[in-house]
Amino acid sequence: MDFYEALKNGIFTQYTLSGFNRQGLGNMKPETFPVPEEIVPVSAETDPLVLENNVGRLAENAREMGAAKAAVISPEDIVFDESLPETMRADDALPSIHWPPEYPLDNLKDALMSFRRGIFLYIRAEPGMPDYGGGPIDDPVHRDCYRKLHEIVTAIESRSFYMGHYLAMGFAAGNCRSIFCADADRCIAMTRSKPCKEPYKSRPSMAAAGMDALQMFRNAGWPPDVLKGPLLAGMVMVA
Repeated sequence: MDFYEALKNGIFTQYTLSGFNRQGLGNMKPETFPVPEEIVPVSAETDPLVLENNVGRLAENAREMGAAKAAVISPEDIVFDESLPETMRADDALPSIHWPPEYPLDNLKDALMSFRRGIFLYIRAEPGMPDYGGGPIDDPVHRDCYRKLHEIVTAIESRSFYMGHYLAMGFAAGNCRSIFCADADRCIAMTRSKPCKEPYKSRPSMAAAGMDALQMFRNAGWPPDVLKGPLLAGMVMVA
């Protein structure tokens, strides 16, 4: 009898993770009990093993989408540097809702520290690519590098949501205005009562939000040759 036959016949089997395999229950002789009328999945909020499995899958998804490296992190792995937002504030050629952030960063730090697990990742920059800071980004190929990072971050956010982690929060690199709205006269989200034009694509820069992605990269032990160009790193805090 395989697992789905057991469900169909009103029998649910208790088993350990080590004893289960995708081909069925084999010759195992576990205890059985009737299936309840309604089967409620175990939430990652109540079972830490579910959360660990989910974030592991999300890190793998990030690599499949083009991340050079993706690691599961805890909030204690986030490195904060209060001087970074001021540096970003001075680089204000193209101000946007996320550059510098138009929201209290102390509240943001508290929110990030309330999570249990997240994903830290980076993609490789094009050879010879400069660090554009807040922009503008004149080379469309380089702009696409930033765009790819934002796409991976928002995709991981979305997958987190559909896993039941409804408060997942993502960050990327660069100024969203120079990446997605390069030809706009101003950031429309900074106009009163106007929404962002790309709410499902753009995310705040880690640096502009006060996070030291460079130090986090070093702490992860990732290859230092990547740092010859700009660090295109992102993070999604999952649950």
